[in-house]
Amino acid sequence: MENTDVASTRKQTEGKKLNLSRILFSVLLVLASLLLGFYTGTRYGLDVATDAALEFLEYKAADPVEIDLGLLDSEPAAVYGSDDADKTVRVFIDLQCPSCSIFMEESLKNLQDDKTVRIEFYDYPSDSHKYARLAAAYSRCAVQQGVDYLSYIGHLNADYSEWTSMLKESNVSEYLLQAAAKYGADEDMMNLCVIGNDVYQAIDSNVANAAVLGVEGTPSFIIGNHLITGYVSRRTFNSMMHEFSN
Repeated sequence: MENTDVASTRKQTEGKKLNLSRILFSVLLVLASLLLGFYTGTRYGLDVATDAALEFLEYKAADPVEIDLGLLDSEPAAVYGSDDADKTVRVFIDLQCPSCSIFMEESLKNLQDDKTVRIEFYDYPSDSHKYARLAAAYSRCAVQQGVDYLSYIGHLNADYSEWTSMLKESNVSEYLLQAAAKYGADEDMMNLCVIGNDVYQAIDSNVANAAVLGVEGTPSFIIGNHLITGYVSRRTFNSMMHEFSN
């Protein structure tokens, strides 16, 4: 009788161990499935989630604000597109601003070829950038000579670290002059232009008007009647174009 009870107890114990093993196996299987699902979701969904998060952060940092376009009262340095274009973008840039250089090359890339968009470029050189006002003067004078503004700016962007680190203004002037000559500008006429008052009055008018509009840094841009401040990626810029230009 005693042996029978021992055998029964042993059998029950083994049965419990078996059930516990099955439960543990099931739990491990569920955990493995969850981990696999998490890995798969992360693997294929992280880029999308990251892009969305970055766009949200860029949007908040840029802080779009509605402005009165009637306050815009200065002549742009260059214009692309017609007066009757469906959308207008007004860009305020400092040619010695690193973020402006990136913004021009990435976010605005190929936008000048879009016939539905008009782009106006305004000078906003910072006092903290030694050569920004000079570069703005050369760019305006180059445009007067028939040089394509974006081609000239693209040339400066390509050599950005070189010309912005030159120690003597005479060296920078020569570089900016030769860059314009590369695109067909007459050197004598360029020299006369950059020592005249008219070009600097136009730049200063841009700066003064930008302050009235609420521009406080570069790059800044107006889409429709919304002012956006700071660099944004091409993705965020396109989203803003869709939202504010309609």
